[in-house]
Amino acid sequence: MKEEKSQEKKLNLSRRSFVKLGAVSAVAGAGAVAGLPAQAETTSDRELPGKMPQTQLPVKVDSHVYKRFHQQDTAFCQAATGRFPEGRQAFSQLGATTQEVGLRQIDKALTDAGWYVDKLIANNASIMSPDTLAYRWDNDADVADSAYAFSSKEEATHHIKKAARFLGADLVGITPYDERWTYASIFKPELKKSVEPELPFTPKSVIVLGYEMDYEAMATAPSGVSGGAVGKGYSQMAITGASLRNFINNLGYRAFASGNDVALSVPYGVAAGLGEAARNGILVTYEYGPRVRIGKVFTELDLSYNKPVTFGVRHFCESCMRCADACPGNAISKTKKPSFDIHNECNNPGVEKWAVDAKKCLLGWGKTQSDCATCITSCPYSKPDFWHHRLVDKVNKLMPGPVHSVMREMDKLFGYGNSFDRKSVTKFWKS
Repeated sequence: MKEEKSQEKKLNLSRRSFVKLGAVSAVAGAGAVAGLPAQAETTSDRELPGKMPQTQLPVKVDSHVYKRFHQQDTAFCQAATGRFPEGRQAFSQLGATTQEVGLRQIDKALTDAGWYVDKLIANNASIMSPDTLAYRWDNDADVADSAYAFSSKEEATHHIKKAARFLGADLVGITPYDERWTYASIFKPELKKSVEPELPFTPKSVIVLGYEMDYEAMATAPSGVSGGAVGKGYSQMAITGASLRNFINNLGYRAFASGNDVALSVPYGVAAGLGEAARNGILVTYEYGPRVRIGKVFTELDLSYNKPVTFGVRHFCESCMRCADACPGNAISKTKKPSFDIHNECNNPGVEKWAVDAKKCLLGWGKTQSDCATCITSCPYSKPDFWHHRLVDKVNKLMPGPVHSVMREMDKLFGYGNSFDRKSVTKFWKS
């Protein structure tokens, strides 16, 4: 009882300190807002000559260096195909169970349950395997003979977004098709080789879908429970993607869905206004932080497009580094500023970012015997949507820079973002 009162007193003190800090920072920030670099520093990428118009992104893309990425060069594809033997060994550790909380049979059973539908209808499209049951390309036979006549692009967009949310998406954004993010080649497991992607049609629009991963489950990372949340996200991607594709087909228009196959997801998420690219290499959304999985539906429908957004993530990442500190594979950059530097063939050159060493990342999975996700759990943007978190967002916009370090420590004081916390696993199962 005495210990509980002590903890409660500490928490109340933390909250009071948090509020005082927020108030002082907001007042101080009001005087600095005129010099805010958030939008002014945003630099659009140049268009590739001779190609269709490109989406303007809030990051620098060097068109002289950038080349479309080959799917076979992802660390996961290399591990699955034997090009990265150490990664293959790391993969083999993911199914192992121990007596340790988080890695027990019951925890790992939740991982498999989360991934179950994805394996049934998407056949590991998270790694390679395009053109599967959920994500099949040949849908012409499913397209209605007559096209539904929308009165405008805006009306069509409204109905598509409404259907997407109804069918299971938590976030929806739409952007023009951008060939830069389509894989230069895709790996066909049945052929045991890479081939140039021959899409069934040239899409006009890409519907980008975000799926929230459960906070309480992700707070257990790295564990079998957090692995279940990741797998559930991929399963929902397959269900909603296939269902939305069917909806569009029944309206008389061609479409096909995609998971991690066909094209890069983070650039599309940024282009569609779902969030910003962060230090951990993941899309950080305003609603859920990095606790999202991203799916895509490509269509010939001409729709209204969202614009990229900025809400302070890039500046926050410059000072925070919690994901880099938490990473068991030491795979996340600790340089202050993003750059064009890359680690190996797993990184796409020509984009200014914090490049993640994907091979070290996968080896970290092997160490944790799980899908890891510590870079998601540790991120301050990952926490629940409470009022004091929104206060942080406001202060973040007003005072990018030194205040971020203070905010990072306050986030830790509140007890958010702990990884390798086995008590969180017990809490998950008992709640």
